Amino acid sequence: AITCPPPLLANFNNYTVETPGSDIAYCTADDHPIDVCRYTNKIKVDYSLCPTIVFYSRGGLLHCVYTTVDNNTYYVNLLNLDSGVNNRVNYHFTCVVVEYTAHTPMMMMVQLPRKCGSEHSATALRFSSVEWCDLDSCSFPSGLTSATWRSTRWDDLTFTSSQLTVLDMDDLGTNVIFNCDLQSGTKYLIRSAKSMTIMGNNLEIVACLDFPQGISTVKTLYYHATSELAASATRCPRPLLDIFTNYTVTKPQSNTTYCPAKGGLIDICNKTDTVHVDYSVCPTVVFYSKGGLLHCVYSTIDSDKMYYVNLLNLDSVVDNKLNYHYTCVRFFYTGSSVLSMTQVPRGCARGQYPTTLKLYA
Repeated sequence: AITCPPPLLANFNNYTVETPGSDIAYCTADDHPIDVCRYTNKIKVDYSLCPTIVFYSRGGLLHCVYTTVDNNTYYVNLLNLDSGVNNRVNYHFTCVVVEYTAHTPMMMMVQLPRKCGSEHSATALRFSSVEWCDLDSCSFPSGLTSATWRSTRWDDLTFTSSQLTVLDMDDLGTNVIFNCDLQSGTKYLIRSAKSMTIMGNNLEIVACLDFPQGISTVKTLYYHATSELAASATRCPRPLLDIFTNYTVTKPQSNTTYCPAKGGLIDICNKTDTVHVDYSVCPTVVFYSKGGLLHCVYSTIDSDKMYYVNLLNLDSVVDNKLNYHYTCVRFFYTGSSVLSMTQVPRGCARGQYPTTLKLYA
C-alpha cells in the first residue's frame, strides 16, 4: 500500500452511483461512509451507512497501490481486500479516474474494474459533500488505545489518540510522554513532549513507528497487547522443536561456561509455541527469563539460512538487567543434533555482545 493521491485524501459523504445505462443509486449518509483520512493509504467504505457497493469491493476495504498523473487527471489503482471475488460484482483491482486541481466541496470520479482503460463501461461516482483530510494533524489508530502494549524495545506502552507514554523508558528513571508529531500513511513520527536529561545533555527524543500490517487486539508487528499475550504465540521454527537434555551457556568476554553436559533441560516439544526451561536442574538463567517460560512470537530466516527468533518472556516482572520482556536468538541450522546460538535481550541488533548457548538434543 502507498499513500493515496491528493484527490482521494478526503472523507466522502452524500454521493450518487451512476452505472452504464443511466441506473442511479443514491447515498445520503453524512457520517463518512467513505473514509480515507484515517489511514491515508487505505479506503474504508461503511456499508452499514450506505449499502450500495462502490469500487467493486463487497467488504469495503481497499489499498491504494499505484498512481499516475496525466496533466490534471489522476489514474489510481486500488487493491480490493475481499477474501473472494466473482469478477462480476467485485474484482481484485479497481481503477479510479479523477480530474483534480484543487480542493472543492464536490467531486466526480469514474471507477473501472480490473485496470484503467476504455471508459465506456465506467461507473460514475458523484460526491456532493467532500471533507478533505487535515494532513497537519496526527492521531494514532483507534485500535492502539484499547490496551496497554508491550514492545521489544520500550517495554510497556500506553496510547491515547495523540500521545504515547513509555513507562520507565530505558532506565531513565521516569515515564516519557511522546506526542504524535507527523503522520504519513502507516508511519508515525513521535517526539517527546519535553526534553530529557541524557548524559548531562537536554535532548528531545524522536522516533518513527510503522504499522504496515494494521492494528489488532493481539499484535502489531512486534507489539503485543498485554491482556492477550497468549494469543500472540506462534509455532517455533523447526530446528527448535526438540527436547534439549543438556546445554552450555558461555557469557561474553569471560568465557565462563555454565550448565555442563547433562546439566539442564529445555523443552520445546510439549507445546510447540512455548519454550520451557527447567531451572530445578540448572539455575543459570537463559533467554533472559527468570521463570523459564517464553513464547515464540516471530521468526525469519535469511538467504544464508540464519534463523532469527523473537521470544516473548512470560515473567510477570522484568528488571531489564537479568530478565527482559523480549529476547532474540540467532542460529545457523545444519541439521546437527548440536545447536549453537546467541541470545540478545530485546530485539535482534548489531553491536551487542550476546551470550552463547550450545544446546544438545
